Amino acid sequence: MSNVIGSGIFIVPAAVAQLAPSPGAMLGVWLIGGALALAGALAYAELAALRPQAGGEYVYLREAYGPLLGFLAGWTSFVAGFSGAIAASAVGMAGILGRFVPAAADTTPIFSVSLAFVSLTLSPRSAVALATIVGLSVVHSLGLGPGRVVNNLLAGAKIAVLVVVVALGFSLGGETRRTMPKADR
Repeated sequence: MSNVIGSGIFIVPAAVAQLAPSPGAMLGVWLIGGALALAGALAYAELAALRPQAGGEYVYLREAYGPLLGFLAGWTSFVAGFSGAIAASAVGMAGILGRFVPAAADTTPIFSVSLAFVSLTLSPRSAVALATIVGLSVVHSLGLGPGRVVNNLLAGAKIAVLVVVVALGFSLGGETRRTMPKADR
């Protein structure tokens, strides 16, 4: 559940709303995205039914293309895919937390270190994001029990917030009518 309903649902809609020319277009984008996500989920469900083994993508790629490609895809996911998503989610969480605790989203550099090709900067927002990653890593390193409890609590909180936001949108939101001057009609 947490893999499907990520922190992006709290961050991306504002960007989509800014880029979409109308509310209908925004809903259309979300419907197309939902259809693509459903197609991907159905494809993975079919693969899981064909190969009911632990390992996910690694197993599917190993069986289709051999162990080397499965191994490389697994390491690519570890190094780039999952770590990037974890970092983006943690920074997004720090930004959302900044709505309630402004210091958490402060991007003022505390200190900076210049390396050969990149400059690393620590700000309060990046410190909150790093603390989140470290904290969740510690919880998950304690075993499946604590990790499962925290994961279920966070997933439940995300779903509860989404339900409240949607309910408020339907109950408080009204149709916005654009009025045009008589000369333009």
